[in-house]
Amino acid sequence: MQNISTMAPSAIEKLPSLISLFLLAVLNSSDHVLNRETQALLKWKASLHYHNHSSLPSWTLYPNNIANSSAPHGSGPIPPEIGNLKSLQSLSLYENNLFEIGKLKSLSDLVLSENRLNGSNIPASLCNLTNLETLLLRVNQLFGYIPEEIGKLHKLVVMEIDTNQLSGSLPEGICRGGSLVRLTVSDNNLSGPIPKRLKNCKSLTRALFQGNQLTGNISEVVGDCPNLEYIDLSYNRFHGELSHNWGRSPRLQRLEIGNKIKGNMPADFGLSTNLTFLDLSSNHLVGEIPKKMGSLTFLLGLILKDNQLSRSIPPELGSLSHLENLDLSSNRLNGSIPERLSDCPHLYYLNLSNNKLSGRIPIQISKLSYLSELDLSHNLLSGKISPQIQGLQSLENLNLSHNNLSDFIPEAFEDMRGLWDVDSKAFRDATIEKLKGNKGLCGKVKGLQPCKTQYSITMNNQQKRGHKILFIIIFPLLGSPLLLFAFIGIFLIT
Repeated sequence: MQNISTMAPSAIEKLPSLISLFLLAVLNSSDHVLNRETQALLKWKASLHYHNHSSLPSWTLYPNNIANSSAPHGSGPIPPEIGNLKSLQSLSLYENNLFEIGKLKSLSDLVLSENRLNGSNIPASLCNLTNLETLLLRVNQLFGYIPEEIGKLHKLVVMEIDTNQLSGSLPEGICRGGSLVRLTVSDNNLSGPIPKRLKNCKSLTRALFQGNQLTGNISEVVGDCPNLEYIDLSYNRFHGELSHNWGRSPRLQRLEIGNKIKGNMPADFGLSTNLTFLDLSSNHLVGEIPKKMGSLTFLLGLILKDNQLSRSIPPELGSLSHLENLDLSSNRLNGSIPERLSDCPHLYYLNLSNNKLSGRIPIQISKLSYLSELDLSHNLLSGKISPQIQGLQSLENLNLSHNNLSDFIPEAFEDMRGLWDVDSKAFRDATIEKLKGNKGLCGKVKGLQPCKTQYSITMNNQQKRGHKILFIIIFPLLGSPLLLFAFIGIFLIT
């Protein structure tokens, strides 16, 4: 094979439309050969600016061992020759162990995700790449601070630096250029408030902050962001109450807030008609679930678990015809389960456990043919389990434990072939301890009393009737001698 670094210019000129060069290294190749060929490719590519075909705007390296042939998995810096690629506009280094970028002034896209990049602070030299539009440093081992100079990247559209060990505060200059559309800083150790400029970033459509230690009043986190579609603020240290402004974001589609926030759920959430996913779990919300939530006709997921919500479940939730995931568990909800929930035909996950719901399990639930998981445990439900539950042919997980259910477990369970975990084994393998509060249940389940069959009931009734007949027959027979003795006694006395 001809050494590619020795190719003549005439050979290069036979590549009429060379735009992108991909270095796809075979991981099980010889380290020595791999290192030698990669170095040759680097030098060859750097030399192309001397020839007519000098525009190679894109370069992607997949798992390589480009600098240290003695390292078992590949490590070390990117060779300094890369700095000569003055026309390079896009550089992707997926799943490598590399981190050193030259003065690539034309670079617009830098993808260094899922490497083993480590070191203190994101290099401030990256902030000199003033043409940068995409910066992806996610899933690495970076720690330290985000440089304040990041504000110099006025053209930055996408910035994803999540899943690292970054600390400190978010720089005030983020979104200074007004072009930032997507920002992901989740799963780091960032602290402090969200910068004012970022709160009012009008170009922003997606902002993921979850899994940090950010602080501030939740009602002031977002200001004027008219294009915001998705924001996740969960697992931080925000405080305060939910603002009515959250329900008035015209384009908001997904909102996730889990920070021990207090207060009521604003009824204005019902005005966010584009909302498809709302997660307000793990807060201290009180009061009732607003009836206006039934207006969110595009809603796919409603997660309100682990709060202090009370009163009844609004029947208006049955208007959510696209709803797939409903989790209202671990609240203080009371009353009965609304029959109208059966009007959510796409529902596949329903969790109402750990509340104070009472009454019977609605027969209408059996209409939910896509329901895969149903958890009604730890409530005050009573009555029989309807045999019509066999309509839930997609059901895989069922938990009805710790209620006041009675009578027999329907034989219909035997026909539900998809059911592999019934009541967390409470029906098939659990002891009576696992069914505490359902003492009236009976069936062919370990720990439960067997149900009386119709034959045993009939025989029992016949035995009782026989005892009555025997008593009726024997009592007169025994009564005649007693009556005779009584007459004799009276005669002797007189």
